Amino acid sequence: MIAFSEVRAFVFGGILAPYVIVADARGVPIWWMRTGSQTPFNVTALPGSKVAFWRGIPFVAGVDDGTFEVHRADGTLESSVNFQGGPTDAHEALPAKGGGWYVASYRRRDHVDLSSIGGSPDGGALDAVIQQLGPDGRVVWTWDSLDHIALKETVLPIIWGNGPDQPPVEDLVHLNSIEEDNHGGLILSFRDLSAVIRIRKSDGSVSWKLGGSRTAASLKVIGDRSSQPLAGQHDARLQPDGTVTVADNRTGVAKSPRVTRWRIDSTKRTATLVEQFTDSGLGISICCGSARRLADHSWISNWGGNQHIRAYTASHKRIFDLTFANSGFSYRASPITPANGSRSSFVAGMDAMNPRP
Repeated sequence: MIAFSEVRAFVFGGILAPYVIVADARGVPIWWMRTGSQTPFNVTALPGSKVAFWRGIPFVAGVDDGTFEVHRADGTLESSVNFQGGPTDAHEALPAKGGGWYVASYRRRDHVDLSSIGGSPDGGALDAVIQQLGPDGRVVWTWDSLDHIALKETVLPIIWGNGPDQPPVEDLVHLNSIEEDNHGGLILSFRDLSAVIRIRKSDGSVSWKLGGSRTAASLKVIGDRSSQPLAGQHDARLQPDGTVTVADNRTGVAKSPRVTRWRIDSTKRTATLVEQFTDSGLGISICCGSARRLADHSWISNWGGNQHIRAYTASHKRIFDLTFANSGFSYRASPITPANGSRSSFVAGMDAMNPRP
């Protein structure tokens, strides 16, 4: 029997199909929900056998507009989460320690000189904005990439077409993950910077930067022989041992994606690559992806725009492969462990959603 040693199940949503699916450790669906005409994005397992996902229409002129929903295992809607004062971006919503959420949005600016990054001298640009919402939904903290990320740091811009009535707009940073650390900071992944950064919540400043263009905050990279440490990466996550895992897409460097784990020494200003692996049969990855390391050091990886969700032992031996048909893929795969859910809860929830006659 193929099984993950720590995973009881995992949850994902299809980019090309309107379903949220919980599969067991053998890939057998045990719970699913159809989301109608709207695409489920960033499907995440939450404690208490709950599932959260963004529902809306993504990739519209670079600005997603939808809602994060938290559902119980019986399918009922427990709560909704929205950015205040703007559209809610699809890529990340993170429960905050102490209650509430971190959510993100994009703000458009026009008449921006983008010539230094190969764009128009009078173009449109998108910046990322993060809000921390308190348990009551009110905004308690805000961060704006425009205030802390220089234009010259954009190395992999996405150009979104807005149709005949508006000129194209360039996505300058493309935030795709938020992680709260234990020292008053956030670890953020920016696809268009090809960099992961840590910011101080006290003043919003960047305390370190891994990858991307060189700045005063950049860390010295140790142990990585690749041409650049990150390229269009996703899903930067802080581990219990203090290391940071990153799903490195290798976008734009003609390489297959890889899973990486880094040890950050903020005193010595270094980032040491302590673990990496890839797999066979993977194509070029231009978007999406996740890499989750479990308590027993095994892995579950969604290979970023490819058709595979795979699991691996701690020694990187593949033990599971879920393959999407018809060029389908998923944004993330979120593990369901004993700490956040159970198979029996989802089976019971599925029975409640679809009672037998």
